[in-house]
Amino acid sequence: MNAAFTAEWIKYRRTLTPWIIVCWPLLLVLTETVLMPQSRTWHETLMNTFNWWSVFGLWLCATILAALSNSYERRANSWSVLCTRVVYLRVLYIYKWVVLALQLLVATVIYAALVIIINYFLWNPHGSPAVGQLIAGIALVWIAALPQLAIILWWPLELGSE
Repeated sequence: MNAAFTAEWIKYRRTLTPWIIVCWPLLLVLTETVLMPQSRTWHETLMNTFNWWSVFGLWLCATILAALSNSYERRANSWSVLCTRVVYLRVLYIYKWVVLALQLLVATVIYAALVIIINYFLWNPHGSPAVGQLIAGIALVWIAALPQLAIILWWPLELGSE
């Protein structure tokens, strides 16, 4: 089973996936930083950034990554190749879900690090950064996203089926 996970992870090595995982959080943090007023506290900064990330950023990132995954497999016709061997489709689906969940965890951690770095050095909000609230917010948003990732992965397969 480790081979299936490794194969699924390596499949995205030379695609847009690493760029999306890094650039999408950076774009969102820079946009939020520019649009927020300069006289603010860390509580306001965290509240605003997690609103952006939980409502807009995470779901668009997950949808784009799932659509890219589906398009890569359709273009390579890998389902027909995999069906020549005894491979259960539910196992492939589970590993796709695990890889997407890990990619979104990495994107969320990058987003949180960028929130701290950019806001601390660029705007310097009043007070001290609430790192505990930041970690709790990351965990809550990511855990809440896990069940919905299954639907996001399933939807392109059902709509794009021939």
